[in-house]
Amino acid sequence: MTSLGRLEQRHLVFVFAAAGMLVFSLQFSMVSIAFPELERDLDAPLRWTGWVLTIFMVGQVISLPVSGRLADRYGRRTVFASGLVLFAVASAACALAPNIYALIGARALQGLAGGALMPSAMGLVGEAFMENRMRPIGFLGSIVPAGGIVGPVLGGLIVEYFGWRWTFGINVPLVAVALAGIFAFTPRGTTTPGEGRLDFAGIGMLAVAATAFIFALTELGQTEQSPNAMLVAISFGIALVSAVLLVRHELRTPHPFLDLELFRRREFISANTLAFLFGSGLFGVFLLIPYYASTVYGFSASETGAIVTPRSVTLVLASGVTAAILPYIGVRLPMFLGMLGFAGAMVLLSLSFEDPTVLGIEISSFAWVTGVVATAGLAFGLVNPALNNANLHLVPDRIAGVTGLRQMFMSLGGTIGISVIVLISSRASSEAQGLEWSFAGLAFVVVLASVGLLGIREAPRHGSGGATSGG
Repeated sequence: MTSLGRLEQRHLVFVFAAAGMLVFSLQFSMVSIAFPELERDLDAPLRWTGWVLTIFMVGQVISLPVSGRLADRYGRRTVFASGLVLFAVASAACALAPNIYALIGARALQGLAGGALMPSAMGLVGEAFMENRMRPIGFLGSIVPAGGIVGPVLGGLIVEYFGWRWTFGINVPLVAVALAGIFAFTPRGTTTPGEGRLDFAGIGMLAVAATAFIFALTELGQTEQSPNAMLVAISFGIALVSAVLLVRHELRTPHPFLDLELFRRREFISANTLAFLFGSGLFGVFLLIPYYASTVYGFSASETGAIVTPRSVTLVLASGVTAAILPYIGVRLPMFLGMLGFAGAMVLLSLSFEDPTVLGIEISSFAWVTGVVATAGLAFGLVNPALNNANLHLVPDRIAGVTGLRQMFMSLGGTIGISVIVLISSRASSEAQGLEWSFAGLAFVVVLASVGLLGIREAPRHGSGGATSGG
């Protein structure tokens, strides 16, 4: 094959890996727009509709570390395509759900499928570009949020004119198109023989711990009657025991799903802790902004979609620029600036200004919220490509596995963040006040997360250590 042929093939791999991820990205942004409408249509309290968001994150937490290992063992394309198929099936089940409980179950399957996509996509692109992988991996992280530009507007229109169910139903034909391109143009890729069986016992313990913890928070958020103290205590107890058993199991099993070799290294402990804390703020705010705009300001579905879209534009632009200059500036600086900017945006959201006057100019509530949310998107655009690449240069042969663990910790943080916001909002004197308190608290958490940057090791800069520098 000529060098031109190789160049064309690896770029086609990138295109269709990104196309598959865009389907996931569209759903991720549309479900937040549909959230207020599905809550009303299914006549479910916030403490249960919150599971529509959190159970998806739990599914990701379960599948992310597994999919990374499966991608290395059986091929990135196989795992990526399988994830897309399951995602389409689960989306159809969401669209047809007769009640909140069926929707929660279908969303769990969606989360399992979604967790299989990012590690295998990163592995596909990393394998295709080899020593020049840093920029395409960074660009993959910036192209995926491009779905957030179209998704909110599309979701708002779908909810307003066709109903929230079609925000799920639209995934089925989109996945079919993505799969056709993946099988036509993406090679199967290399595989790495695995040692032993996958650690399903450990994964199960993690799932039980996370689900029991969220259920305890859900019961605490009950307002129809006093929370059942015994049920809360039992749920927290199950979560604690499962977590302890998980740690013991992972220390003793010969093939743990949590790579203990990486956890013995300070660099990976710092990166994963940072991902957990930042994820708690990121997902808690981004997924609940439409609900916040609807509850606090009374905006319609199309208006909330319009608010979220500029955030996605600034996120994509900032991610693209950051990915391009990472080899020159390293990963610490953009992460530090992005975290401070994100925390500042959350503080402004917590104040809920209405038609504020800035520098003598009166700004409408719609324009104000849009601007603050766009600033949050820009801040995340600084963090995301850098966090994706942090410390990858230390283990270049285990990109999929490391990426899976990092995304797992970010999703786990997001799960806890959303659950806590829902709890606070349910127990506060009003949901609006609860959201405001939550955003202020998460700003503090994100600032705290920036301490983890001290444990990130910079790679050699451009020109001194090859194209992989900056990770």
